[in-house]
Amino acid sequence: MKEMKDWNWKTIPDERVEHIWRKDEDDDCGEGPETVTVSPDWYQENGTPICFCGMDMVYSHTRVSEDPIDLSLCERGNILLVNEGGDMVAWLELDGDSRFEVTWHPDNYPALNVQTVTLTDEQLVSHINTRLQGWYVRKCNLKGVNMDVDMIAYTDEEKDEG
Repeated sequence: MKEMKDWNWKTIPDERVEHIWRKDEDDDCGEGPETVTVSPDWYQENGTPICFCGMDMVYSHTRVSEDPIDLSLCERGNILLVNEGGDMVAWLELDGDSRFEVTWHPDNYPALNVQTVTLTDEQLVSHINTRLQGWYVRKCNLKGVNMDVDMIAYTDEEKDEG
């Protein structure tokens, strides 16, 4: 498990956070609800929740409303390679060196894989030049990728031989 310092922390607006509190196990007064939901700013004026009978409630859990994934990417301005067997790989730029890597291997299970990767341009050029020889370069915005006039990738060794 990651240590907290390694987590990807981000600020979330208070209106997207709910804290759920429940009655204490010893609270059998029969008054008020079993659980209450409060927003983070509620504590500033009220403190922690209490039951109608005056007994402190117990923290249960937090819920966060996440942004729906609003993603629309295509190969334009990115990298897309295919081979004769129908395999495909694409790297779609996100922020900095982060990219979506999309692979399709129709004879494999699972055939489709999508993941976020961190690759510099130099690392990606090296990967294409050493691992994807014979693949058709359909889209590529990187300098240094070895490809012939038919847009077929080849290795550095093949470049030195030619």
